[in-house]
Amino acid sequence: MSTNKLPHEVHHQVLSEVIKFGDDLFEKYKESKDYSDTYSMVIVSLFRKTIELSNGIWVCSDYGLRTPSDLNFRGLIEAYLTIKYITNVPSLSNDRAIAYKVGYLKHQLDASKRYLDDPIMEDDQKNFLRQSIQKLSSELNNKEYEKVLEEYNKLQKRNKKGYIPKWHSLFGGPASINQLIKELEKSSEDPKLLEDLYSFLSIDAHNYMALRDMSTVLKDESPHLNSVCYLTNSDIDFHLNSASVLLMHIIDLFTKEIYPEYTNECAKFLNSVFLKYGRVLEMKLLF
Repeated sequence: MSTNKLPHEVHHQVLSEVIKFGDDLFEKYKESKDYSDTYSMVIVSLFRKTIELSNGIWVCSDYGLRTPSDLNFRGLIEAYLTIKYITNVPSLSNDRAIAYKVGYLKHQLDASKRYLDDPIMEDDQKNFLRQSIQKLSSELNNKEYEKVLEEYNKLQKRNKKGYIPKWHSLFGGPASINQLIKELEKSSEDPKLLEDLYSFLSIDAHNYMALRDMSTVLKDESPHLNSVCYLTNSDIDFHLNSASVLLMHIIDLFTKEIYPEYTNECAKFLNSVFLKYGRVLEMKLLF
């Protein structure tokens, strides 16, 4: 590969190749597998989400949009953490997948009930919501979810405001995303890596970083705000390299967990990326 391209173009190309492989893998899995069981359904849905978020980073970098790139990357980290936590302890994986799905159903049910009380809602919209409520309630009565649903309801009753608990907090699990990270850090090679990154991105997500886009060209000049769209040849990498490597980790985890017959092909692709770009990119998580 030619090394005379701008670093942004190289990072952009790597992420594009990793996304394409992941997307092809996702489509092949859908065509050849039955993912109607809860565990497979949750993992493959999360895998799809990571490809979508990686595409978001790729598009944001193309348009020089720094903050949306940060938010997509934060979402990618959260999706990775979710997959990692669900699969981390094999004996608990199915219950954790059920907890994730039941949490989704409860939030959908709660939202539908709230919207149903909206006085400006049209009759056809209300009928649609009533059907949704009936369908969601019926699905929650699945015997497979009984133990998890009981735990959800118990924790929700304890909450003073009746909030639905975090899916990962069930059965004594981590109560927050930061606690979840600390739980996973116990088996991490660099225990502070993800925590430090998540803390940084959380600040930006809550709009504490707006002044980051204020700069002074010369010492004696007044500060000015940068344009909304940064030049793609600037020093900002839009998380392209980090997203590529994180998505590669996710692809590897996905194949090992629910698509083992694709493990060899996956390994070949990952090795080819390292061989092709290893001298140009520092192929590790650059946070």
